[in-house]
Amino acid sequence: MVMPQCSTGIDDMYPRQPWDIHEYTQFCKKLTGMSVNPDPNWLITQFGGKDITSYSNILFSNGELDPWSGGGVLRTLTSGLPAVIIPNGAHHLDMRAHNPDDPEDVQQARMKERDFIKSLI
Repeated sequence: MVMPQCSTGIDDMYPRQPWDIHEYTQFCKKLTGMSVNPDPNWLITQFGGKDITSYSNILFSNGELDPWSGGGVLRTLTSGLPAVIIPNGAHHLDMRAHNPDDPEDVQQARMKERDFIKSLI
């Protein structure tokens, strides 16, 4: 699986580092000592592309304070593929133990997640 990471040095806090699949491939080969050929399309090929509506029983939760949320499923696709968006949620905050200081929307998300899981049992 290939997860491109790059930075512009302009709209982020990191030095400029453009994405280069050839350079990444050479890095993998050097790191592993094997003739590794990263396949940027592997995930799509392996799991059937981005149309996952034939799947079910998967709940997608995304906290809007999580920088990874942009790559998540941000809308309910089917009743068996619901999305729970948490405006005040951070990375995996809804999966952590209850804390009295948890934002209200995190508590509500946990209830939705619990109800969805209960519906599967």
